[in-house]
Amino acid sequence: EYLLAASLMAIPGGILFARMLSPATESSQVSFNNLSFTETPPKSIIEAAATGAMTGLKIAAGVATVVMAFVAIIALINGIIGGVGGWFGFEHASLESILGYLLAPLAWVMGVDWSDANLAGSLIGQKLAINEFVAYLNFSPYLQTAGTLDAKTVAIISFALCGFAYFGSIGVVVGAFSAVAPHRAPEIAQLGLRALAAATLSNLMSATIAGFFIGLA
Repeated sequence: EYLLAASLMAIPGGILFARMLSPATESSQVSFNNLSFTETPPKSIIEAAATGAMTGLKIAAGVATVVMAFVAIIALINGIIGGVGGWFGFEHASLESILGYLLAPLAWVMGVDWSDANLAGSLIGQKLAINEFVAYLNFSPYLQTAGTLDAKTVAIISFALCGFAYFGSIGVVVGAFSAVAPHRAPEIAQLGLRALAAATLSNLMSATIAGFFIGLA
């Protein structure tokens, strides 16, 4: 019930934090009237369909390849953390569990009760390290049992998880641009972490606002 509101609120929030993290220090020198395109337009519907299909295939292949690389990197990091944690008796240590502990105070500041802050931080960590689908899947059992979480905590977590901002999404964007505009891929890669931060901050701000108003009800 919160996903539609969270999706709409994320748009202005994303623009706000994007401008804050990557401000425009000078006016753009690009004029749309002076833009020129070297590619010739398709001569027929069949040619347009074939060109679009091949471009889509390139994008899909590029995205899949880069995402697999990002997933492998996360798995490698989790393997290292789990191995090191096993030496000290923390066999189930992982990147998302560490992020959960680190984000628990942030969840409390957002309005989650301290007793549920570790759960909220863990779910946000899962969303960042893996993706929002896994986080929502692990969140759903708490929604099926009445009284496990209060309405304010449910709203805050729902808003915080609603978004495609996770480490693998950087690979999605880089892969897509590498397929259609490879010469711009380095620029996108440089802005990847800032874009991830802006999107995440937008989700967290929306969650805080939602929790504030639900707490007043």
